[in-house]
Parts: sequence; structure tokens; C-alpha cells
Amino acid sequence: MIDWNIRYIDAYKYEMKKLIRKHWKFVSQLRSGHTALNGQKKYGFKTRNCIQCKEKNDLEVVKDVHHFVCDCKEYSAQRSTMEAECIIIDQKYCQLFIANNNELLYNLLFPYQDDLMDTNINRDLTKKKMCLQSRIEILRVLCKFILGTNKYGSAEK
Repeated sequence: MIDWNIRYIDAYKYEMKKLIRKHWKFVSQLRSGHTALNGQKKYGFKTRNCIQCKEKNDLEVVKDVHHFVCDCKEYSAQRSTMEAECIIIDQKYCQLFIANNNELLYNLLFPYQDDLMDTNINRDLTKKKMCLQSRIEILRVLCKFILGTNKYGSAEK
């Protein structure tokens, strides 16, 4: 289980209403770390390492959520598209999204989390609504990335 230290519950209620069940499932599994990626022991994969990175670069890298979403060379084209779409969404709404690799996973899984917890934004309902709407759009882009990789939850062992 990944400990993200997240406390803002209203955003999650909004997400559950606005995302389709399949997307909500993907987001919840990525957030909790309960995924069918090689790095998760409970799914019984033969290796915890990323097979694609091993074949391409001869690297021994654990295929966990961070590697899958942020680092795996196999999905760099899809990741670039996802990041570009997130930046466009951000420019349209809040202009707060950070697309550097250190914060990318957090910003994809919890878009605008810190801003939504800020008491000043809760007073400005227009800004809050814009952040929540862009949060949903970014989560949809993340789900599109996941579906585009054709690897998430596969039975490949």
C-alpha cells in the first residue's frame, strides 16, 4: 500500500461522480499500488522486473506503478502524448500542473491536490470548480494512457 498522506475527501467524491467506473478502478488501483504489474508480488509474476526494459536496455528495473507511468521506455511515446495533453488541460484551467519526473506520478494521480487543500481556493468557488474539472480531465488522460499501453492488468506472467 502506498502512503500518499492525502486528506481532501471532497475531491474523491467528485471523482466518483464524474469518472466512469472503469476509470475510477484504474485510478484507485494505481493510487493504492494494488495493480497487476510485475512488481506486485501477489499476482505471481515470474519476475518483478520490467521485461520491456530488460530486453531493450538490459536493465533490471522493478515494474511498479512509478516505473510504469513515469519511466518505462516501452511507453515513452504514449507518456509524451499524455504529458502534452495534461499541460494543455492545465493551461486551459488552472496553470498549476507540474510535469517534471519527480512529481509526475503524484500530479497525475492527485491533480491539484495541494491547491484544493488550500483554504484560499475553497473561498473562491470558481477557481475550485476549475481545479476539480481539470482534475477529472487529467485523470481521464491518465486512464487513456493506461488503456493505450495494453499492459495494465494483463495476465502476462
